[in-house]
Amino acid sequence: RKRSAAVYMPLPPPLESNPPISFGGCCGIGHRLGRNLPAIVYGVTRRARLVAAWDDVKWDVLFNDNDFVVAGKRQAENFDNGVPEDW
Repeated sequence: RKRSAAVYMPLPPPLESNPPISFGGCCGIGHRLGRNLPAIVYGVTRRARLVAAWDDVKWDVLFNDNDFVVAGKRQAENFDNGVPEDW
């Protein structure tokens, strides 16, 4: 049964004052997203814009850029396939 959109709490938007966090990737899309999920959650909880620094198939080829995640280059804080230390 599908839930109404009103049931979901929207995510807080990224703060412009917070530096962006990037994540990279390898392998296929399912494995890649599974490995990137900790970095994505880490970035959202810190209200940072996320940058998908995928070298092969770009984020914006598969997904739409949005307020939270955009395609781009590696940032100072980057997690290729790793997990943030304080995760």
